[in-house]
Amino acid sequence: FEDYLEDIYKHRLALERKFHPQKCLTKQTEITAGMRGVLINWINKVHRQLALNQDTLFLTVNIIDRILAFKRIPADGLQLLGLTCLLLASKQEEVTPPEIQELFEVSNTTFNREELKTLERHILMAIGFDLFIPTSQYFLEHFATICLSKTSGFENDKLREARALSRCMLELSLQDYDLCQFRPSLMALC
Repeated sequence: FEDYLEDIYKHRLALERKFHPQKCLTKQTEITAGMRGVLINWINKVHRQLALNQDTLFLTVNIIDRILAFKRIPADGLQLLGLTCLLLASKQEEVTPPEIQELFEVSNTTFNREELKTLERHILMAIGFDLFIPTSQYFLEHFATICLSKTSGFENDKLREARALSRCMLELSLQDYDLCQFRPSLMALC
């Protein structure tokens, strides 16, 4: 696997521009950057309650932003969009993704199964079924792996601490519309 790390990195770097939506709210008439931030914060809470991995959260936000860039969404449809994107990301990233009923219970929403399944199909078609995309989380782990391989002992401990702090900062940055305009690889470097 280590023999291919550089090739995988180059491939994901090439894909980054294709799958990184910039100014995803341009088409939106009802949704503001503040509303997007509230949605991402809420999704993060649901994500934590379900004990999902961090890659799932980053992919969820990417899918949300790609849909917002592609299609006008009514304000009252934003929460369903977020929950559906979380389900899709979970199916891609988790060994055992949550069941739809579990999502409804944890999120305390009144949506029904059919609404979610219908939106799930629409989202998959809109994004061309592309769920294997590079996120800032991927790039952070890539850069950290390289740094950790070149150090040892005390330096490794400090790098692990820095990586943990960087993960937190990247997670917080997901809510900020202005920061999300930067490419994932650049965000990971910062």
